[in-house]
Amino acid sequence: MGTYTDLYTTQTLSTTGTRKRDVGDTIRHLMPSASLMPLVSSGNIEGIEGVSRERKLFGKRKVKSPLFEGFTWSPFAITFTTTSYDGSTALVVTSTTGIVGKMSLVNTSNNTTCYVDSVTNGTTLVVTTYGATAFSAAAGDVLMCLTIHMEEKSSVPPILMKDPDNFNNITFIHRSATGISWTARQSEHFGGDRYTHMKKESHTSAMRNISNTLLFDNKPGSGEKNTSGLGTTYGSCDGLVAFAGSEFDFRGAPTYESFINEGPLKWGDSVSSDTTMLMFCGYEFWATILGWMNSGLCECEPGTYDKWGVKSNKLMTCRGDVEVMIIDAYNRGDFKRQALVCNPENIDFIYLNNCDLQIREGIQNASVHGDEDELWGEISIMSNDNGDSICKYVNVL
Repeated sequence: MGTYTDLYTTQTLSTTGTRKRDVGDTIRHLMPSASLMPLVSSGNIEGIEGVSRERKLFGKRKVKSPLFEGFTWSPFAITFTTTSYDGSTALVVTSTTGIVGKMSLVNTSNNTTCYVDSVTNGTTLVVTTYGATAFSAAAGDVLMCLTIHMEEKSSVPPILMKDPDNFNNITFIHRSATGISWTARQSEHFGGDRYTHMKKESHTSAMRNISNTLLFDNKPGSGEKNTSGLGTTYGSCDGLVAFAGSEFDFRGAPTYESFINEGPLKWGDSVSSDTTMLMFCGYEFWATILGWMNSGLCECEPGTYDKWGVKSNKLMTCRGDVEVMIIDAYNRGDFKRQALVCNPENIDFIYLNNCDLQIREGIQNASVHGDEDELWGEISIMSNDNGDSICKYVNVL
C-alpha cells in the first residue's frame, strides 16, 4: 500500500488494494519488538503489543523546564602522569586537580613514594621522598594517590572537595500523526479494525524514529532551540552516543580477548566489577560474538530483560557482566560497525511535566472531513553520571 502524507481517503481496488474482508488487529508489526528501545514504548500508550510488557528499561524522571539540568558526582582523579622530575623536589605532572598538600603519591612503575609539600606553578609539585627507596619518576610514569599523611598531633587537615558536575539537555516535542477520512473509514474496505491497525503501524514507526533520536541526536550548540535552515525553532537533545564518556576502537578486527579484556578497560570509574552493563549492537557484531561461542571461547546465558519484552544475552568480561541487546538502528549504514555499552541504572528517560508519550485523538482541523490522531510527547534522555559509564565501540567490523 502507498505512503500518505495527508488524510487517508480512498484507494483503487486493485491487486494491491485491500479486499472486502476482516483485517485483524494483530497483523505482524512493521518492526520486530526487539528492534525498538523499550524506553520509548510505554508511557501512556496502550495497545501496542509485543514491545514493552511492564516498565521502561531506563529510569524515568519528570522535569518542569525544557532546558533541564542534571547534576552528577564523579570520583576525584586518582592517577596523574609525570611530565618531569628533577630528582630532588620539583615534580611536574600533567594536572594537579585533586592533589593537595600532605597527600602522598606512589609511582606505579617502581613503587617508590613521595609526600606533597605544596602545589606551585599550576602543574608543579614540591615533594619530599620517603620510604626505604628514594622516590624516582620519569616522563610518562603514572602516579597514583595515596591517603593524606598528617603529622602526629597535627591540626587543620587540608580540605579536598568538589562541586557536582552539572550539565543541560533539552526536551522537545515529538509528533507523528495518522489520519483517515470519514469516507474511507466507513467503507467496507478500510473501516473498523483496519483503521485501528493502520494507526498502530504508524505509531510503531514513529517510536522507531524516537528511539533513534534518543540514541544519536545532538542538541544545539547554545540555547534551547536551533533555527538553522528551517525558518522556525525546533528542538533536539543529546542522545546516548553524544553522552559517551569514552570510546574503544576494535580496529575492524574484534577478538574475544579484546571484547572481554581491552574494551571494558575504557569504561569509566563509576562502573564497578558487579555492575551489569548493557550493550546495544546489530546482527553482524552479534554474529561475531556467536562465532566466539561456537568456537568454544566463551559461554552465553540468557539475559534478564525478557520481562521488558526484549531479548538479551549475558556475557562475562574482566569488569563484570554485559547484556547484549540487538537494536535495529545498529543494523543500518555505518552504525553496523559500531556498538554502545552503558549502565542502564545511570540513565533516565526524561519527560516534561504532563507530557509523557501519549496518543492524542481528534487533533484534526474543524474543516477537515476525517479523523486525525497523533503520537505526542515532550521527552529527552539523561545520563546521571555525565556519560562516565557510557562507552562507544567503533570499528567493530
